[in-house]
Amino acid sequence: MTTDDHDPDAATLAQAAAVFRLLSSPVRLHLAWLLSTREHSVTELAERVGASLPTVSRHLATMQRAGQVRSRPRDRHRLYTAADPGLLAVVRHVIPHPPRHRPPHPGPPAATETDGRDRTEVGTETEVAAERTGDG
Repeated sequence: MTTDDHDPDAATLAQAAAVFRLLSSPVRLHLAWLLSTREHSVTELAERVGASLPTVSRHLATMQRAGQVRSRPRDRHRLYTAADPGLLAVVRHVIPHPPRHRPPHPGPPAATETDGRDRTEVGTETEVAAERTGDG
């Protein structure tokens, strides 16, 4: 097996994994999306994401420590914006613009079962139960 000369090194992969962990929170992902469009105050962000001010402030602080958000004072408030165009590219890639309505996630992946036949995926738990009882 040969390795590609363009494979990222361990430090680069760790840094990328940290960004994906940062975006693993739906609230932070929503914040990243909003901050990619323009500056926002904490109050505006809280209203848009449907979270409390302390919750949004905590998420913004996490994102700021990670270097993904920057802020500046304006009057008695702070305005927040995205700091890393690379993060914006990731967010824009995984969330279409404008966002398409998608049905809710159906839940856990289909149950799988190996039963000696040619196929290995049987389907949902209901289908598995129906097949076992002969109802399917």
